[in-house]
Amino acid sequence: MKRLIETTDRSLIEALRLALETEEIDVRVLETGAGSLPFTPTIVTVIHNEDWDRAREVLRSLHQEPMPYQTRAPRLRRHARVAVFVLLSLVAILCLCFA
Repeated sequence: MKRLIETTDRSLIEALRLALETEEIDVRVLETGAGSLPFTPTIVTVIHNEDWDRAREVLRSLHQEPMPYQTRAPRLRRHARVAVFVLLSLVAILCLCFA
């Protein structure tokens, strides 16, 4: 029996438990504290050693790294909005001048 993960993320634990159940990998979920306390870690262990590698792959597929923050896209969108605003303002001024 090997420890796969210890975390306080309840949604990750439930998703992992369901995914491992789908793969027919036997695991044991051990809550180290009372279930009603918010930050008590939960431990998931793989029961059969031959399932260890598959269980780690399932965990990797669920626990992906967050995407890095991109600063360029918002700037481009902001510049595009400003350009559209300036263009519409110029069109409105021209329409008022020639009306």
